[in-house]
Amino acid sequence: PYETWFVGHAKTGSNGNILWVSPEGDDRSAGSQEQPFATISHAIQSAAPGNTIKILPGVYREQILITQGGSEGAPLLIEGAVDEEGQPAVTITSGAVLEGELWEQAPDIGQGVYKTTQIDYPVAGLTLDGEQVAPVHDRAMHQSLPLERKYSAWEILAWPEDHPIETTYTEAGIPFWATMGAIFYRHQLEGANQPTLYLRIAGGNSPANHQLEVFRPGAVVTIDNASHVALRNLRIAGGDVGVGIYGNDARFNEITNCHILFGTDRIEIQRGASH
Repeated sequence: PYETWFVGHAKTGSNGNILWVSPEGDDRSAGSQEQPFATISHAIQSAAPGNTIKILPGVYREQILITQGGSEGAPLLIEGAVDEEGQPAVTITSGAVLEGELWEQAPDIGQGVYKTTQIDYPVAGLTLDGEQVAPVHDRAMHQSLPLERKYSAWEILAWPEDHPIETTYTEAGIPFWATMGAIFYRHQLEGANQPTLYLRIAGGNSPANHQLEVFRPGAVVTIDNASHVALRNLRIAGGDVGVGIYGNDARFNEITNCHILFGTDRIEIQRGASH
């Protein structure tokens, strides 16, 4: 029955060997259709040139490193399942869900501001109900502004709900919170063991009422000095980079029908890598 999710899309690798991955799988299993692996990373470690890795629908919370790809005539194909409209039904993300109980109010910062100290790694990004949340940095309002018109993160977090932003497009300005929806700020106090992540959502809404994901830094999928790798039918979300392709030996790689979301760069090709 799984084959219907792959009909009309990439064929298997040259040697016909297929490894299967499922959210309900087990990395101690054989990686077959009946006994799939649980993680894409384990399937990649188990694969050889010419193999196909077929990924069943679901969300896979992992950052993937590919150091051994395929070869000419024997590519390594990593293929996600698709829905009835041919869109990716597989999500690979560096995001972790932030549960509502991890947050507490921060009235000393401003009304409607929440904070958490439960994140012990740098934050590359954050989403609220699937929408990207803008980060705020100290004195980080537009670089072209003079210093006296730049604001600290603390000032921005405390702005009233109807605070307008000056613009050349309208005399009345643009309502900041209605436009932004939410912002976050990561602050590391000197001597503190854990950084503090501050969040404010328009309307003073509590994070407990929303789905929040925080993304680890780095690429979600890294192709490191590997060639002849084909990524197909994948939704890749989070990180600083969606797909990072690095190294002189990273050549002849292919990305097809992939939706790459969030992050600073969707695809990054560096350190001697080529298309």
